[in-house]
Amino acid sequence: MLKYGYSIFFIALLIFFIHMSKLQLFICLLLMVYCTGCSRYYYKPNGANAPLLTDAKQLHLAGSVERGGDGPMVDAQAAWSPVKHLGIIADLSTFRHSEDSPDVPSGKVSASASMAEAGAGYYYAADYYNKQGGKLSLVFDVYGGPGIGRLKSDINTGFTRLFVQPGLGVRTKFAEVSFNWRISDIHYFRFDANGHDDNYLRQQNLITGTGRRIDHGSYVFSEPSVTLRAGYKLVKLQVQFVWANSWSNVPWNYNNSMVNIGLAFKTEEWKELFHKKVKH
Repeated sequence: MLKYGYSIFFIALLIFFIHMSKLQLFICLLLMVYCTGCSRYYYKPNGANAPLLTDAKQLHLAGSVERGGDGPMVDAQAAWSPVKHLGIIADLSTFRHSEDSPDVPSGKVSASASMAEAGAGYYYAADYYNKQGGKLSLVFDVYGGPGIGRLKSDINTGFTRLFVQPGLGVRTKFAEVSFNWRISDIHYFRFDANGHDDNYLRQQNLITGTGRRIDHGSYVFSEPSVTLRAGYKLVKLQVQFVWANSWSNVPWNYNNSMVNIGLAFKTEEWKELFHKKVKH
């Protein structure tokens, strides 16, 4: 009975993307392109680490790039399972934007940012097989951990991020899809106004009317994401959509979406191919 339930899940997922592709997905992509046009903001979501681990000793790697109108963001991700049901993840994200003719009042400023984070969590995978021997894995996981980074723009500041990220995904030989929901708590520290006075900071809402500066509190963001992978089992093309919505009172500018493209690798599938060649 369960295998029919997962067949229904796949059909419903396909119908969802068909309907999304007609209008909503097109509008969503337009909004993403539009929203990445502003070069001055003080937070942007990075790619979600959605490894879809299913067993012990697996090592999954992914690299992706977002090339928006405000400069490239590069994400490098790794996930490893030392024992079954335990996953360890690590990310490194960098962003850089250069302005040949900076104009601070209009938002045209050079900017760079980087962040490293690590986490651990639990995963559970249920495998199902069809009559032809095809395998489908339904994966539930949840990860959490800390991150630290640095932003250099019209102001300079460090920041930390604590996150928890549950997810649900499906793995097959040629395709994968993962839905994740990251909840991030951001805190800024070592704030440097970079020569700007308080009037400028108020104009950018980095100081509120009550005198609260950006580094005098924390900010919670809800960040759902969809990760799609397709290709042969050794390497897959990856496309990822991430959205960010503030659950706190955030007066300053932040980027609320990103889309990246890259490659994903699973070392257990390379090992499987190597062992087959050795036997032959």
